[in-house]
Amino acid sequence: MALLRALIVEDQTCMRIYMRAVLRACGIDAIGAPDGACALECASPHAIDLILIDAEARKTNVLDLLGCIASGTFGLRPPPVIVCTARLHDTLYVHRLRRAGTASLIGKPFRPGDLVEAVRTAFERLDAVG
Repeated sequence: MALLRALIVEDQTCMRIYMRAVLRACGIDAIGAPDGACALECASPHAIDLILIDAEARKTNVLDLLGCIASGTFGLRPPPVIVCTARLHDTLYVHRLRRAGTASLIGKPFRPGDLVEAVRTAFERLDAVG
């Protein structure tokens, strides 16, 4: 069975390493991108099964990136997207993220279990749609 691969869009190296370690413990390989432009460069050469985006990453407009993902940049059936944000209290913002195609949201800061649960939820929603 092929290993799943995630793309982590996070501008802080230490957080990319942390998230990669949590995902690997779940059996998911991960590559990192410091911003949305680098993330889009990963669309062609890498098969991506899951995308995690830090909504507050510098040089990344999360809504624009979600639009690119939804429009097929990562394939006709886009991978599920998990957005990490410190703005879960902002219901309008959360609504915009959901409408843009976010499969799961997690608040920042988060514990490893929060990320694992978000991954499970994202793949459950993908199974429900597909």
